[in-house]
Amino acid sequence: MRSLKKLIAAVLPLSLLGLVASQTTNAAEILPRVNFPMCSDARNTYCIESVTFIEIAGEKPGVWYPTGSQVIDASGAPSAAVFPTFTATTAVYPGRFSYEGFDTAVGYDGVYVKVGPANEFTDSMLIAFEPAGPGADGKVARVKDETTGYVRSLNPDTSMRVVIRLGSLIPAITAAVSNTEEFAKSIVNKSVDDDGIPVITFQGAPVPVPIARNPRDCTDETGVAAAKPYQLYALVAFENSRDPFGIPGLSGDMLISSNGACTLRTPTWSAETLSFSFTASAPHFAPDGTTVNRGFYRAFIPTTDAAMLFGLSDAKQAATGLDLVFEETEGGAVSVEKRVAVQKAKTRKVLDPKTKKKVDEVVRAEQIVISFTNFQFSSPKMTVRVKQANLAKFKAAQKRLVVKSRAIHKKLKN
Repeated sequence: MRSLKKLIAAVLPLSLLGLVASQTTNAAEILPRVNFPMCSDARNTYCIESVTFIEIAGEKPGVWYPTGSQVIDASGAPSAAVFPTFTATTAVYPGRFSYEGFDTAVGYDGVYVKVGPANEFTDSMLIAFEPAGPGADGKVARVKDETTGYVRSLNPDTSMRVVIRLGSLIPAITAAVSNTEEFAKSIVNKSVDDDGIPVITFQGAPVPVPIARNPRDCTDETGVAAAKPYQLYALVAFENSRDPFGIPGLSGDMLISSNGACTLRTPTWSAETLSFSFTASAPHFAPDGTTVNRGFYRAFIPTTDAAMLFGLSDAKQAATGLDLVFEETEGGAVSVEKRVAVQKAKTRKVLDPKTKKKVDEVVRAEQIVISFTNFQFSSPKMTVRVKQANLAKFKAAQKRLVVKSRAIHKKLKN
């Protein structure tokens, strides 16, 4: 559990570290204090609707196996496998998601999807995919790597998707430790289902995460990672919680991702310079003490949000109107790749119930993808800002676009 607890301590509260906190006039919403259960007739808000394993051979719907039940493994028989597990109360689970034919050779027989408060004091929501299985005592718990003493790696070839039904909380931004790609391999979509309940779909692939023994290992070029397991988790901040986050009017679909989890934070936005800065940090060296850890940081920003943050009235302006600035502690700058790209909206055909004709439904809105890749850790700082020559023009446009977007946002909420 050590790596995840350190990340949570470094990231939260998000409202203190990220964009300017939104101002709310209504009473703040509160995230339930316990981990979300599976959705049922008795509970259809703040619950997990579904979990899916996305493998090379195709998708496998996750099935809930409570503690005491056996998973049907790849041999077609009930699995009798027992795994080394953590014994702390927070690492013991009521069950895990798996499927018939699960390959227990990966070192666990299912995944527990932890969805709930990132800590007892915040309403920011943690989504964590944890390798799970029965220990020697028969209890399902988080599986340990006996060599390192830290959590066992998730299978890097298995992506995961979880669908979560919320209540009155409105997502603002998501920070993920996930192997995302420019083709939106890992995306967060916010929608409203037929019952009017907000739904978040999070999908991602595990990424190797250098784990620090203590925070000092992430501050200079001498730190050595204690372990480097494949992990997958995310933090969701809300615009109307007790820790409000964001500029009112943002879509809520902004996603950032990295493998630098020591101080992974949401961007710090400046209205004066129309810029946001972020830091991704991890120990400089891999566990062997010689190999240098390298990382990535990507921001997926819907074009409507880019208009409010940078004054970009047209997504095409991103390539010529923005500067990507990279600052680091020592070495490696030459090999760092910086890129700005625009991804077209992703659509699918659906049947219009009124006309009975197929129409295009937007699955993911057009977005700007900003990426820094192949940099060296420990603690590089990256800034995306409007070019100085364009600043006055873009600031004027940004003010107009914020007013326009807030009006639309207020109308939609009403």
